[in-house]
Amino acid sequence: MKFRIPDLLRPRKPAPPATTPPQPTTPTTPARPSTPSRRPSRPTVAPVEEAPNEFGKTLESLLGNKYKTSKVSEEELYAALVVHQIKQKYGDRDANDWKTLFKFSITDKPKGEYKEASAERAANDVMDEFFGKNSIIIPADEAKKIKDTAFRLAQLDKRTDKLWDKYGGDRENTVAVTSFSRAQKLVQQRLDAEAATSSASVRKSAKTKKLSQVG
Repeated sequence: MKFRIPDLLRPRKPAPPATTPPQPTTPTTPARPSTPSRRPSRPTVAPVEEAPNEFGKTLESLLGNKYKTSKVSEEELYAALVVHQIKQKYGDRDANDWKTLFKFSITDKPKGEYKEASAERAANDVMDEFFGKNSIIIPADEAKKIKDTAFRLAQLDKRTDKLWDKYGGDRENTVAVTSFSRAQKLVQQRLDAEAATSSASVRKSAKTKKLSQVG
């Protein structure tokens, strides 16, 4: 069979598209509007951890970071207030020595403390046996003043004649606790008020002395 060149060069016509038989249309079901929830879900927001203030740093260093999410008792506040005053009056070295002895006294608890070691007893042991004894580190009258101030500022309830822990165990089963956040704010306010009163007293005494010298 012979082909002619003009026939080979002539463009070919495209083949007609294949016809597809029409598909039957499927009836569509209208979508139901979604019913809004009665209680819209609230976005989950992680709680913002509050930065410790000056006293809060002392409390955290003495008791540990775990106490930020648990309760703090009057006895624990008492111990923290003792070492906080030592740090302010005598410096970091004596405060660190006190904390070391306190933690040792906590672990070496007597048999009578059948639940948890008493922070009040441990703090008093350190003050009475090491710091205030024979005025080796702190004069005895100054040690007593520090303990009295700590006892007064650590109160959380109306029973201001005693310090309570977080476990109870006596006949009254008294527990006095608060959150770490509230504890650091409350005690810091009391410390600031104590410092302001002390400063005012010093200024008044100095003024009285000056007037007496002039007269």
